Amino acid sequence: MKLKLSVLILLASFLVFNANGAEVNKDQARTVALNFIKEKYVVRGIEIPHDLSVISIESIYNEEYDRELIYVVNVSPTGFAMVSGDDRMTPVLGYSLQYGADLENMAPSNRWWIGLYEQEVLKVLKEDVAYEEEYTSQWDRLLVENFEPPMPKRNVIVEPLLTAIWNQDRYYNRMCPMDEEAPSGYDGRVPNGCVALATAMVMYYHRYPDNGVGSHSYNAGQYGVLSANFADSHFDWDAMTDVLSTYNSNVAKLIYYLGVAVEMGYAAEGSGSHTEYAASAMKNYYKYSSAITTKTKSYGTTNAQWIAMLKQNIDARQPMIYSGFGQGSGGHAFNCDGYDDEDFFHFNFGWGGTGNGFFPITGISPAGSDFTNYQQAVINIKPNVMVNNCPEMKTLVASSGTISDGSQSENYENNKDCMWLVAPFNATSITFTFSMLDTENENDIITVYAGESTDDEVVGVFSGNEIPSSFTVDGPKALVRFQTNSSVTKDGFLLSYKATIPTKYCSATNLIKEASGVIEDGSGDLDYNNNTFCRWYIQPTGASKITFTFTEFDVSVEDEVLIFDRGSNPPALVAKYSGTNIPPQVVINSGKMGVEFVTDNKSVAQGFKANWTSGELGISEIDGVYAMAFYPNPATDMLNLQISGEAGDAMIQIMDMTGRVVYDENIFISEEFQKNVDISKLNSGVYFIVLSNNSGRISSKFIKR
Repeated sequence: MKLKLSVLILLASFLVFNANGAEVNKDQARTVALNFIKEKYVVRGIEIPHDLSVISIESIYNEEYDRELIYVVNVSPTGFAMVSGDDRMTPVLGYSLQYGADLENMAPSNRWWIGLYEQEVLKVLKEDVAYEEEYTSQWDRLLVENFEPPMPKRNVIVEPLLTAIWNQDRYYNRMCPMDEEAPSGYDGRVPNGCVALATAMVMYYHRYPDNGVGSHSYNAGQYGVLSANFADSHFDWDAMTDVLSTYNSNVAKLIYYLGVAVEMGYAAEGSGSHTEYAASAMKNYYKYSSAITTKTKSYGTTNAQWIAMLKQNIDARQPMIYSGFGQGSGGHAFNCDGYDDEDFFHFNFGWGGTGNGFFPITGISPAGSDFTNYQQAVINIKPNVMVNNCPEMKTLVASSGTISDGSQSENYENNKDCMWLVAPFNATSITFTFSMLDTENENDIITVYAGESTDDEVVGVFSGNEIPSSFTVDGPKALVRFQTNSSVTKDGFLLSYKATIPTKYCSATNLIKEASGVIEDGSGDLDYNNNTFCRWYIQPTGASKITFTFTEFDVSVEDEVLIFDRGSNPPALVAKYSGTNIPPQVVINSGKMGVEFVTDNKSVAQGFKANWTSGELGISEIDGVYAMAFYPNPATDMLNLQISGEAGDAMIQIMDMTGRVVYDENIFISEEFQKNVDISKLNSGVYFIVLSNNSGRISSKFIKR
């Protein structure tokens, strides 16, 4: 009887343990993460790094259950594994062999996705679900100390299609509205928004189109009316890069124009829009296929059907825009562009690579929650016309850029002989890095020459599918040649380059409190350099007015000098200039002025020189004008303008917050000039009324209700 009782007690204790589950500790999470990462290297046929080790372990803790819900284990040399905190669930909830994860610096979309896993762990704890063999066997396999990864199976793995590792902050948001409340690292501008960014990264993958069609404007609240002329835009895809380390007008313009197209709700704390707007924007403004559609995962769609749809798009080399909605956290958009042998899907969260990885979308616990319901995917994203852009010869002058075989989502063509001469201005050397390489080994080859012809020294010959190390060509020019034979074709290649150029002539940020002085680009008799960003905050002590006068001006149309009135938040863009004509004098009546000089990665010119003076607000702002007044402010339909001064010609302009002129009229000022300006058709927002003549200009701000 005692023996029988002992057996029953032992069995009962086992059942209690089985129901409650075991909390996974940090050491177990470490072991599972390392073993799982090893397995993923082997599955891909990649040698396990000799220095593979854990460098940090973060966790998500729940006070109610007093336990860790999820561990984030970062490994060296690169990568992470996300481990469940309860051993009744699947052990690994996400991983990457390329990027790390940081719970303190994570894209909102990434944090939202992990939140879905948190809710699943909590459901397992709350419902006290039982163990299932499917999950316990996974834990048993991965908790072995001397782990030997199994031999790889012949399962299909599609590595990430997107090469862009873009972000929402500095460089990428260069054309977005300004806001002094923007987070640090955003250059005083709002985040560019996940919907626009996810769409831009897909379009960069397709490198299409060269220009759009039509135009669009909308009222962006405190930022005024924002507009984009898609038909007049030109996108130089070769001048864009996978990662920005300096200002790039082509990337910034692409993202901002898409922001206008999807009517981005810009805000300092985060910008957002509707994912389905992206589908409309690509079809209506950017010549993409009419087959693009937004699919929503509903309860009528099985997991198998949803997974099959995602795989079908990825197999067709068509990255998707993926989104979902969180309780109280709005919508989230990112990219889905790959999958692995266990149906983990690859997500690019648009956060500079942080958190990018493969994640399961179904079947992570016995609780059986279908957390993909009401998630969305924009599918069938491809251009209307597939164009193979493999040139006989093309010269690339940007200081950084990318070279593609031209086939995008298709295989490259047979019997091609294409060349690119990389010749950035003032370069001393050029470094090349392959982002993607997949050609017929030893038959379809990429040859790089240290010079401008095929007679120059061969730096390297590349083919196959193994990504080589970066390499550098010493000198100002390099020739890249792609040759294919008449048989097999494959995915192709993407080759990034970056030139070493002299140091910039002016410094990044300058705070000036002197009453008067001179600023210039700093290049003297030489042309300024690419990739320059200089900023001057002119705030003379006690000044209520600053008069700014250009004395020299030669700035490429790809570059610009911007002038801001910093007496308001957001700082008001008063004017932006490029070209060779000396701009008119600018008067800032707040006593706080900002000047920015931004150059692209492509073209250069002589530069500019300007002086400023400051003082108390005087009677005369420009020659012949003694005073300008207008009322009411705010105004609804009519703005009453009064100007007193000597007789003479002048111009009245009204500009929105982006510097776009929405009203202009030539006038003749008499001694007592009055005019009613009809503003009834303007959208609500902040505007500037500008009075100018040959001597200068006055600008004042008003609000249209």
